[in-house]
Amino acid sequence: MYPEIGFNTRNTKNYIINKIKEINYDKNVIKLEIVEISDSLIITLQTKKSKILGFRADIDALEIKEKNNSIYKSTNNYMHACGHDAHTSILLFLIIDILNNPKILNGTIRCIFQTAEEGPGNGGAYYLIDNDFIKEIDYLYALHVNSELEKNSIYYKDNYLMASSTTFKIELFGKESHITRYTEGIDVLNKGMLIYNDINNIKINDSLIYIGILNSGNATNIVPSYLLLEGSIRTFDNNTLEFIKKHIYDIVLKYMGNLKFNIEYNNGYPSLKNDLDSTYLLVKCCNLLNCNIYKLDKPFYLSDDFSRYSKYSKICYFFLGTKKNNGYILHSNNFDIDEDSLYLGYLVYKKIISEYFGDYWYIY
Repeated sequence: MYPEIGFNTRNTKNYIINKIKEINYDKNVIKLEIVEISDSLIITLQTKKSKILGFRADIDALEIKEKNNSIYKSTNNYMHACGHDAHTSILLFLIIDILNNPKILNGTIRCIFQTAEEGPGNGGAYYLIDNDFIKEIDYLYALHVNSELEKNSIYYKDNYLMASSTTFKIELFGKESHITRYTEGIDVLNKGMLIYNDINNIKINDSLIYIGILNSGNATNIVPSYLLLEGSIRTFDNNTLEFIKKHIYDIVLKYMGNLKFNIEYNNGYPSLKNDLDSTYLLVKCCNLLNCNIYKLDKPFYLSDDFSRYSKYSKICYFFLGTKKNNGYILHSNNFDIDEDSLYLGYLVYKKIISEYFGDYWYIY
């Protein structure tokens, strides 16, 4: 009901801390450590020293005005339209459960409550990945609710699951003239339209390229001297991305020749590639739970900065189906979830802990 955006998630962070501090746990049995990095949290639970198993929940919302009328409707101009409040709830409940029942844990887990998954800039993970607390994590898991997928079901994919997100800006510099003296000018608007068509028609290795901004001119009877194109590239490997960048340069050069132009790229989130071992453990746990689990046929063109954690950890990212009513898409102002489905996310995390540390117990 009180969503916060970007890196400004202090109240959310403090809410998580306060909920954990309410638990009167046995300090002789379980060790708790809370580390604050800006408004992100890294929480470690340990019953004995071991390799570290990790879980991440993103805690930021979006600058969207909610249209739902639920009892948990947002009270401000922001909205958890991507379900990060659900991710946080699952992980927070897991921590509380372990503090109350430390026999669940036969080792060390580390839970990341991360700001700014939705941005701005490089996103919240960018500022955490090189921290020693993160570098020590062996397997690292994250789930994402999805209201287009059937509730109480897990959806996964090994290898590439999500694309990288790269934006680009192309500036063309021509020469202004009146349309009655058209030949005395250099028409970058005409050249820009040709470049626009060629770039949008690039088809390479399942990549997605689109120009969403084209700006030029300020008068109907003047040949413009400047044109701006801005677009996005979604790819699943760096070699393809670099090939596309070269192709874009060649297209611009073809139409501009010796004329002045500028191309800039902003490399956003890397593509998300699930580790085979950590993904196998997820599948094994879901099968042991006898829950609905489905393997996705193809990756998504969405992006998530969870991909950055693969620098040191064996990551696995999967979807939790939470379809409710018409199943509004993520980032919609009508986005909502079937809350009963969240319990499955908690059970899967709990089972991963059990199987990872080899401490078998009965759930039901």
